[in-house]
Amino acid sequence: MLDSMLKKLRKSSGYTQAQLAKKIGVATSTVGMWESGSRRPDYDTLKVIAKALGVSMGYLLGEESAPSSATLIPVVASVRAGFDGGILEEHLGLEPAFGIANAEEYRYVRVQGDSMLPQIEEGDLALVHLQSDVESGDLAVVIVNGEDAMIKKVVKESQGSIALVSINPNYPPRRFSGESLAQLVIYGKIHGITRSFL
Repeated sequence: MLDSMLKKLRKSSGYTQAQLAKKIGVATSTVGMWESGSRRPDYDTLKVIAKALGVSMGYLLGEESAPSSATLIPVVASVRAGFDGGILEEHLGLEPAFGIANAEEYRYVRVQGDSMLPQIEEGDLALVHLQSDVESGDLAVVIVNGEDAMIKKVVKESQGSIALVSINPNYPPRRFSGESLAQLVIYGKIHGITRSFL
């Protein structure tokens, strides 16, 4: 059942075996073996496949008669502060997310750079809830001086200062206090990270 459903969903989504394999991070031959029924993906991989194809795992496995619809979230290549105080976004397309209400409050942001290694890699997609403030210790997308946005841990320190902390120890924290706080714009809080997309 999984083999035929996978093949059907892959084709209806417009993917070749090679494209789906790249999207979920496996070899093309692996997708071929799944579709022929000679191999079966493990549970975690099934979740990745279902998300990539925009269906629930239950539907993928033939346990549900109708697909559970995914919410399509815009993918943003870059985020900057606009001259009028607004946010400028360069959109790349849409990707599915499950269990999301109020889709207009979310964006996927493509991760650039290595300051959050090893937990967050370049090319990952960060699902971001758009909000102008976060709690101390939250991972957030932050814009500094109107430049491209970056993912950092936001640490609110004593006397109102804020430190932007990288996971990679090669990048020291950046601290802002007083008037320099005006250089910071919180774009949103990280809701999750995925490596299951191109």
